[in-house]
Amino acid sequence: FGGGILSIWIGAEGDCVKFEFRDTGPGIKQENLPKLFEPYFTTKKTGIGLGLAIARRVVEAHKGSIEIFNAPGRGACARVLLPHTGHGDTHG
Repeated sequence: FGGGILSIWIGAEGDCVKFEFRDTGPGIKQENLPKLFEPYFTTKKTGIGLGLAIARRVVEAHKGSIEIFNAPGRGACARVLLPHTGHGDTHG
């Protein structure tokens, strides 16, 4: 990648748990945005381009959503929303 700092944030949004993964790298080229979740798409010299395709399938299998937001020159953000199931709730 082009460097930068990775920040991870976890919180609530409505009845979902929200995970955000932000970086301060160069961002994603605009022409690559529509292809990010396609199997075997990669811009790296190593890897086979399955990471985001698999991530989307797992998230959607759990009735969630995943989106990528881009700020060219300032970084990108992957946001995952998963419905809160209430399992493990120890507050009654």
